[in-house]
Amino acid sequence: MSIILSTTTVTHFSHTAYVIIGICLIIISILVFVRGRKISNSLKKEGETHFQAMQAYWIAALVLISGIVSLFR
Repeated sequence: MSIILSTTTVTHFSHTAYVIIGICLIIISILVFVRGRKISNSLKKEGETHFQAMQAYWIAALVLISGIVSLFR
């Protein structure tokens, strides 16, 4: 990534790098949310607890917040 952004050190990322990272994190959070939804639907059929689904939702929320913060960094 540093070659694409023409930076020589890893610590001096430009704003473009943070935007790219933010967009990637938002996409990942959406995928994790979809995965949590699938887990929730499969557990609903079996009548089990939703602990795994809740974990997926919390992870998706935290990754989404990280992505939004990275966009405005």
